[in-house]
Amino acid sequence: MQEKDAKRNEAAEWGRLGEELTCQYIASQGFAVTERNWRLGNRLEVDLISEQNDEMVFIEVKTRNGRFNSAEDAIDIKKMRQLVKAANAYLNRQQRDYSARFDVALIEGSPQDYEFTYIKDAFIPPLSNSFFK
Repeated sequence: MQEKDAKRNEAAEWGRLGEELTCQYIASQGFAVTERNWRLGNRLEVDLISEQNDEMVFIEVKTRNGRFNSAEDAIDIKKMRQLVKAANAYLNRQQRDYSARFDVALIEGSPQDYEFTYIKDAFIPPLSNSFFK
C-alpha cells in the first residue's frame, strides 16, 4: 500500500512539474496564464487556461515517464469532449467574447531528463452535436 501511495505521489509531483514547465513556456510566448486546474464540478477540468489579446487558449498537459503509452496517446476523443465542454462553460462566464484554441503540452521522460513538446491547435472540435454525446 505504501509503495502505491509513493508512486501516486511521484506521478502527481511529475504532473505538477509538467504544468510548471508549460506555464514557463507559455509566458515565454507572450501569453498570460489566467487559470490553473480550472474545474467545473467533479468531471470537467482544464489544466491551464491562458489568454493573449482576444484569444483564450485551453491547454491539456500530459506527463508520462515513458513506461506506458506515449503522452500523445492520452488525448482521446473522450478527453477532447471534456475539454470542449469545460472551455464552453468557461467562455460563457467571461464578460467579453474570445476565440478559443486547444493546445496540448507533452512532457515525456523523468524530471531530470525529459522531452517537452507543445502542440498549438492540437485539435479543432467539430461543430456537430454528435461530438458531445
